[in-house]
Order: sequence, then C-alpha cells, then structure tokens
Amino acid sequence: MSVLVLIESVGSSATPESLALLPLARSLSSGKVVAVAAVPEAEADALAEAATAAGADAVAVAPLADDEDSFLVTPLVEALAAAADEVGPSVVLAPASADGREAAARLGVRLGTSPLWDADRLTGGEPFVAGKEVLWAQWVIEATSARPTSVVVVNPSVTADPVGPGEGRRIEIAPPIAVGATIHETTVSEPEDGRPALPGAAVVVAGGLGVGSADDWVLVEELADALGAAVGATRSAVDEGWVPFPAQIGMTGEVIAPRVYIGMGISGAIQHTSGMQRSGLKIAVNEDEDATIFEVADLGVLADVHEFVPALVEALKARGA
Repeated sequence: MSVLVLIESVGSSATPESLALLPLARSLSSGKVVAVAAVPEAEADALAEAATAAGADAVAVAPLADDEDSFLVTPLVEALAAAADEVGPSVVLAPASADGREAAARLGVRLGTSPLWDADRLTGGEPFVAGKEVLWAQWVIEATSARPTSVVVVNPSVTADPVGPGEGRRIEIAPPIAVGATIHETTVSEPEDGRPALPGAAVVVAGGLGVGSADDWVLVEELADALGAAVGATRSAVDEGWVPFPAQIGMTGEVIAPRVYIGMGISGAIQHTSGMQRSGLKIAVNEDEDATIFEVADLGVLADVHEFVPALVEALKARGA
C-alpha cells in the first residue's frame, strides 16, 4: 500500500503539521511513502531534504515559476494529481489546513471519490479505515472508500513517533498549472506576546470563567510564561472579552493535542473538552469538586486558582523552570 502525503510550505519551509504526516504514513504502510509538494524551483531541494529527513521514501516536487507561486491551491492539486498518476497510491493524506482541505476536495473530484474528513484515527491495511469522533466524542464512526484511492484529511491530533530518514528518491513531475485565483499580498502576523502559537504547542495553559475576571486573566498568562506554554481559553472566557478568539479551544475553536494541558477554572463542558481531550497529560485546577473537567483530567487539583497559581509560579521560578 503506497501513500502520498501532501507537504505544504510557508515561505521556504515545509509546515511541521504536514511533515508530521510522513511518520504517520510510515506507521500505516510497509509500502512506499511519497511526499508531494509544489514550490518555486529554488526551494525544491530544501523541501525535499526536510521531507526525506521526516521519513519520505520518495519526493515529488512540482517546480513553480515565480508567477505560479502566487496562485492559490491550484498548484498543490496539480502536483497531487500528477503524483497519483505516477505512483497509483492507495491512500492520500492531507493536513487539516485551509489549503489541505481544499486540495483534498479538488483531488477527490479528479479521482471520483469523496475525501474522508478530519480523521482522528487511522488503520492501515486492506481495507484502509479512517475514523473520527462525532456527537461530542460520544460516538466513533469509521469509513472506507469504495474507490481504489482513499483521500484523507487528517486531524492534527493524530501523530506517530518520529522515524528515521527515508530514501528520498526524487520523482520528476511537471504538471501544467492552470491559472486560478492569485494571491496579491500576504501578511504574516507574529504573536506580540512571544508565546507559542496554540495549534501545535507542546504545553497549553487554558482558562475559563472560574479565573474570575479580565484582571485575573494574568494568572493564566503568568503560568503559561513560566512553562513556555501557549495560552488557551474556553468559549465563555472569549465571549467575556478576556482573551481574543484565536485562543478559543473546543468545537468552535482550535482542536489541540499538546503533551501537557493545564485547565484553570474550567467547568469541563463538552464544547471545550472536545477540543482538548486528545492531550497527553491533562491537569485540571478548580475549586468546585463536582466540576466535570475532573472526569477527563489525569490529575485534578481541588484549589482556588487565585491561591494555587501564584504559589505554583513561585515554585517554578525557584526551580528555574
């Protein structure tokens, strides 16, 4: 079973989310894992090296002219289609980004199949099975494709242990790039606070209404800074205006899977926990012993966040954390 993996890039670098799909593909199949990308020719070698280091057995890069690099998702679709013709994969994996989703949909039209969306569990073999949690994680549905090739958009919570470098053999593809919508200007906004971005963060400190007020939100930020963590929030905290929407975790926000999640003053409503339940170590701090968050936490701290957090921050500083 061969697997194609869509590799996206930002600037001259492959995105970590798409590179993470390569060891996942290796864990699913003993067959060939092929990374596919469309980047300017000057960036092709660097991207191929990154993909090889992440586990690609082969790399297919569609080199773009300077003007083609400004097209929206069209080059990615053409590269995937050309690589699919060349390799004949059983599975195509795409990251759950905006471009990844659109590329998967357009490739599905080309291949006469419907993508399997937001899979959070994958099973290799024949048939290949993609599953996902639905109805607030109360049910798991599993699906297979009736077509020879399954196109799967992978939830970022699905990971696999890193693998050694692949062979990195280059596959030459030169698909015609149809003119589509064009990017006229790109603006990259860096977080002003210097903290890690919430998606992909290894450690996340999140707060809810139990933090108390906008003035008390500094407790969340102080603990996050002490741990080098990203800041997250419940929808209620966002609605109160204590923190901007990009920090929202849950059904209408980000779905995260950090190594460590710390929730402070969070009740544990399914709207929030559905977005963090695949975290590694889950720690909850709440003074309400009946808070639902304790049911999903690995470690629960029954305490007032206003007393607990300052003491914890001081202890971390004393230990040089």
